[in-house]
Amino acid sequence: MRITILTIGSRGDVQPYLALAVGLTGSGHTVRLASHAIFESWIRDYGIDFTLVRFNPRDVVNHPDVQRAKSNIVKFVLTVRRIIGPQYIDVFNDFWQASQGAEAIIASPTASNAYDCARRLRIPLMIGMLQPLIPTREFPSFFLPPVPNIGGTFNKVTHYLFNQLLWQNVRTEVNRWRRLRLGARSAPFFGPYKDMAEEKVPHLVACSPTIVPKPSDWEEWHQITGYWFLEAQGDFRPPIEIRKFLDSGNPPVYVGFGSMSQDQPEKLTEIVIDALEDAKQRGI
Repeated sequence: MRITILTIGSRGDVQPYLALAVGLTGSGHTVRLASHAIFESWIRDYGIDFTLVRFNPRDVVNHPDVQRAKSNIVKFVLTVRRIIGPQYIDVFNDFWQASQGAEAIIASPTASNAYDCARRLRIPLMIGMLQPLIPTREFPSFFLPPVPNIGGTFNKVTHYLFNQLLWQNVRTEVNRWRRLRLGARSAPFFGPYKDMAEEKVPHLVACSPTIVPKPSDWEEWHQITGYWFLEAQGDFRPPIEIRKFLDSGNPPVYVGFGSMSQDQPEKLTEIVIDALEDAKQRGI
């Protein structure tokens, strides 16, 4: 099967989808990954077909306004929209072009027009998530700061609110793209979520079921797959200090923070060390 994977974001966002592409290729599928120019050679080195999305995530990650807004999710999303809003139409057009000739699409939640691409091309769509964004009564949206356990209704509402924060942030641009490219009327005000639920669009959540057990109120087409790990290429050799550390005891726990810098690195380091000590684990 010819599969196109649509995603935008920093390396931490793209790498799991590259791992998924490598796994699907190993299972006999032909996979194309739509992403940013800065990742092209890396993606092709793994033997995966690449197609360009005209957007550079470093323009966002390194922007001082984004750095200042990152502690407030609402302010963060609105700031990102202000910075990259004029590029949305180009991104949506690139996703549309990348989908041509595909027999199925796997889209990250940031590929906001993926549902429209799949429906117009009459091919299956799957949503690939790196976080458990599907509404549930069992826990609130992880984008919230820590809050008391108020109950299942509150938990589920937080997920709906976060989904709407993402959708309303791009709704105007998606509708403009639909008119210009597809000659279609506006999408539903609250987004494609209801239609996707009625069509039972599969959602693949790349989390460990040990870390996030599948909620009892998720549907059968919502699956926790485990993490999508990208194996290092054969010529990788870690620095000698890391090799010595790895060889000196049990496998360590890796703790990473992606591409976002921290305002209080000393405090965060202290939290990580305390957690490793409580768990009686080595860490890197």
